[in-house]
Amino acid sequence: MRESDRTRSPTSRIKPGPIRVVVFDLDGTLIDSLPTIAAATNAVRIARSLAPVELSAVRDAIGDGARVLVGRLFSDAFAEGDMDALLSEFMTEYTDQTMGESDPWRPGARSLLDTARGLGLRLAILSNKPVHLTEAILERTKTRSLFEEVRGPENSVAAKPDPRALTDLIEELGVGSDETIFVGDSVVDFETGKAAGVETIGLRGGYGAEGGAPPDLMLESPFALSVWLAEVVV
Repeated sequence: MRESDRTRSPTSRIKPGPIRVVVFDLDGTLIDSLPTIAAATNAVRIARSLAPVELSAVRDAIGDGARVLVGRLFSDAFAEGDMDALLSEFMTEYTDQTMGESDPWRPGARSLLDTARGLGLRLAILSNKPVHLTEAILERTKTRSLFEEVRGPENSVAAKPDPRALTDLIEELGVGSDETIFVGDSVVDFETGKAAGVETIGLRGGYGAEGGAPPDLMLESPFALSVWLAEVVV
């Protein structure tokens, strides 16, 4: 694969060089899971006679895995049950809600995957979402075959932002960190990429994309990433 100048954008800190692998975050990057997470959260809260929480509160709680999310969104409910009970209730409801989603993709995300594969890039997912739900979404949308590896907290050596989650995945794929791009939407993703020595692209419109550790390149949408890849991967 020959590549053109990857630094043409004045806001990009990505160095020229070959890209072989693109690792994607899932929630907020490729799929819009916020409505489903909010619906599951409030279904459990209402069942426990608790007031629903605002969508903005759910957005702020996403990114560090289900246990942390439940701790943030049910901090007023621990007197009624321990964390494990709440987590189990939430995961049951969230699984049911997830299985009912007809089209979870962010606009342009599905075509982004086809563009990347068409350019000869290898794809993987690294998410803090429970891996069985990620796998179920990919199978249901007939996209599982696009990804060589799908990692979540249960089958990773650590959860993001621990860099081992990403470095172990890269090692498994047999590529170098300088041949890999990590695409995410949140500070958790950007911190993971930076700590792992992997150049990271942020997509706006997800969850928690502003503030904290910046990505090497920030783009507006999955469509903008498709355009960028088509320009730099020849």
